[in-house]
Amino acid sequence: MKLFSQFLADFVMVTGLSAPTLVAGQMKINLDGAEGLGDLFGAFGGSASGSGGAGGLGDLLGALGGASSGGGESGQCAPQCVTEQSASVPKLRIRPYSNGCSVPDFLSSGLGDYSHFTPCCHLHDACYMTCGTSQKFCDSEFHKCMKNQCQQKFRSSVSAEQKSCRELADTFMMGVSVFGCGGFVDTQSEGCDCVSDATEAKQRVKAYASDFYDTYNGTHALPDTILTKYFTYDVRTASLAERDKKHGELLFRLYKKYQKSIDVVSSTGKGDRTGKVVRF
Repeated sequence: MKLFSQFLADFVMVTGLSAPTLVAGQMKINLDGAEGLGDLFGAFGGSASGSGGAGGLGDLLGALGGASSGGGESGQCAPQCVTEQSASVPKLRIRPYSNGCSVPDFLSSGLGDYSHFTPCCHLHDACYMTCGTSQKFCDSEFHKCMKNQCQQKFRSSVSAEQKSCRELADTFMMGVSVFGCGGFVDTQSEGCDCVSDATEAKQRVKAYASDFYDTYNGTHALPDTILTKYFTYDVRTASLAERDKKHGELLFRLYKKYQKSIDVVSSTGKGDRTGKVVRF
């Protein structure tokens, strides 16, 4: 979660709220049903005092939600390949990487223990680097992962601890939803090539997936069931969006299953891999 740290710092500055207030249940949002960030942050209109100005904080953050998506009318965060109308394919044998959960030092103590979210942060960073995915898909997977971690750590669904954990997951989700687009676009460019020829793109993704499976499974070739599900489409009729979605789903599925493939440069949000490419 390479930009979450900056999000929390900016959010606290804008709202004047402390980190404990963000997760103490004083601002409750159902992120699962939010149709867009404008709707999401509309809930804040009456939740924070001292917002000032016409419309209050809800209007401010509603506008921010629309402005930060970077995807034009569709509201989607569009990396370079989407802008160029080209297929997004992984660079040769590149490994995705993660720096863990990024939270500013001055906020971390107020948020309490979020170490159980670390595996989710690693997967989220890897997803942002997964060619063919969307920011919305990655953020949704991240949110589900964190809620599952809350359920596993605090078995009772009615416990105060699980409630607090789920609220903290909502806070993390809010961060990546609002300020994650820049990180998504940057890491997509870092890990992916844009290929205009559909047949070449299909062959490259298939070769990458086969090499990856051979490296991290180590027992047999990519199963026929996977080949059938993800590579039997007709490049003449399948749309670019359909092809990218299939490829992105497969690659993220592989990263999720074989998490040792993720190059963890840090678990505290302090490191990066700028200028360095690690291959399997």
